[in-house]
Amino acid sequence: MALERRLGLKDDESLLAVARAAPVTMILPGILVAALVLAPFFFLVPLLRLELLGKILIGLSEFLGVFFGARGLVKWRLTILAVTERRVIIVRQDGFFDRHVTEIPFSRIQEVAYRVSGMGATLFRYGTLLIESAGSDEPLAMERVPHPARLQDLITELQGSDGGRGGFGDILHAVSRMDARKLGLLKAEVERASRALPRDERA
Repeated sequence: MALERRLGLKDDESLLAVARAAPVTMILPGILVAALVLAPFFFLVPLLRLELLGKILIGLSEFLGVFFGARGLVKWRLTILAVTERRVIIVRQDGFFDRHVTEIPFSRIQEVAYRVSGMGATLFRYGTLLIESAGSDEPLAMERVPHPARLQDLITELQGSDGGRGGFGDILHAVSRMDARKLGLLKAEVERASRALPRDERA
């Protein structure tokens, strides 16, 4: 329930899927953090010989290790892609106090794609999910998510269901995908239909 409240879900809205960066992608940062924390113990005697400077170096290494470890854990834990029956929500946690939330209703989604690049991503089955929405110049990317093909299938299925689009949402989606020529034809048709209406019914 805490996650639902944090995402601001409606009372009748259900959380269908939540994805974070694949845990395997945290191994290398974890090794670097462990190196910062443990390194002073391997060089404890030489560092203590430096007296005050050695103690400063030990404290600095420990502080940086704990800081970057906590920051990485918070960023991994709170950066999520959530899918409900109405929309996709992407939360990016870039630091302890820096959060960016993007919500995309299914009616605005034009295309969902994914990219798996590199041997590690192929071996451990994670990749980047790309969501292109109406009115946005660049697709929204959620990186290093496990099994991106499954998320693509889920979003595409929900997008095509009655809960994803319908009525006016279908019209907006179709218009957003038109090129300039088709939009010109549509505008001319709307104007022709408007002129055919009685004067008191025109907008």
